[in-house]
Amino acid sequence: MDARRFGRGSTVVALLSVIAGCADDRSVMEIRARAPIDSEDGLAGIRVLLNETLYGARDFAPGEGGLPRVRADVPSDGFLRIDLVLYQGGEVVAGGGASIAMQGNFEWGLDVFRQIEDPLDTCMGCFRTEMIPIGAAWQNEPGEAVWLAWGGRARGSDIIY
Repeated sequence: MDARRFGRGSTVVALLSVIAGCADDRSVMEIRARAPIDSEDGLAGIRVLLNETLYGARDFAPGEGGLPRVRADVPSDGFLRIDLVLYQGGEVVAGGGASIAMQGNFEWGLDVFRQIEDPLDTCMGCFRTEMIPIGAAWQNEPGEAVWLAWGGRARGSDIIY
């Protein structure tokens, strides 16, 4: 895991919206920042729009291992669309997204990394990753990108990642 900062003065905006069904059988998604949130100048942080609810940096609380995270209910069917934008110094430096096919009665985890290598091989329980390129002028190292990695388990399962 790469523990570099998202970058001084950077903001990550992840827009999550649901396409299709809405079952009573709800699932949960936890979004985790796998790099510290830089909020020293008051402009940086993480913003997530999930099912018409906006979560800002103040909504992310340290969880297990001290990682900033936020939890929310998500539908158990259809697709969850994730759109992420990385801002730094008031400019957009990366943007992209992914769609996740929802499963009933499931605990989802979505991790946001900023690093060179695909985190799939080292991300326990992850099903898939999506790379979002960062503009060359904003990379800490050549080839650096924002990575979305997601996976999960059936709610109540004894499997712990």
